[in-house]
Amino acid sequence: MRVFEMNVDNVAYKLVDDGVTPRNVTVELSGTQKYARQADVQTELQDRSAAGDVVSISPVWREVASRIDPRNASPLEMIKLSQTLYDAGVITFEDHINLSFQPEVNADEGDNEAARTTKDFVALWQDKQNTALRQGADRAELEDLQRIQAVLGYIDSIR
Repeated sequence: MRVFEMNVDNVAYKLVDDGVTPRNVTVELSGTQKYARQADVQTELQDRSAAGDVVSISPVWREVASRIDPRNASPLEMIKLSQTLYDAGVITFEDHINLSFQPEVNADEGDNEAARTTKDFVALWQDKQNTALRQGADRAELEDLQRIQAVLGYIDSIR
């Protein structure tokens, strides 16, 4: 049996059938149904780990991480980071808007020193979350903040 790997970034799902378990998963591909049992998946994973641990990272994440350090980036770099990730389809439009909104960058002012000044965006988004928690933010806002932190943290971790 072959195990199909799929990129499921930015996919929200809800399990609505209580009969579905990790041992009985149905995946529909091109109109046909394939069944993968947990035992088959486990065998495939054991075969892979016998050959050595393999971690696959999308090229866009590597490319962004090689160019931009989220702990020392300018607002202009964050806009480029956000646009690259959104164009590649690895972040949602909402996350793109949150990441690319940089108050220091003002189109009316043209070349602005503040737009090129670097800062730690990982710490900045952590501070935003702390402030939101203190002010009693709703669940949706907290989830947005956590997703942005996850994106920036992931980029920072693969640098």
